[in-house]
Amino acid sequence: MPVRSTLLLPAVWSGAAGFALYVAIEVSAGLWAFLLLTEGRGLGAAVAGGSARPTRTAPSACRSVPPDWARRSSRVGSAS
Repeated sequence: MPVRSTLLLPAVWSGAAGFALYVAIEVSAGLWAFLLLTEGRGLGAAVAGGSARPTRTAPSACRSVPPDWARRSSRVGSAS
């Protein structure tokens, strides 16, 4: 099948659009996770960059460093 006739298929364009959307979401999630870890959680760029590399590990890395309000609320009921 020649390239010209392949490019006329709607499936080719929807596949390309889906791939572009997937890449955009992947990059956005990685950037969001890196900024959350560096700016929000105070981690170094090297540590955050290693944690935020793939988006599949970024959510678990973000959950491993609880935000300030979670640390404060966990001490509310303690007798310290």
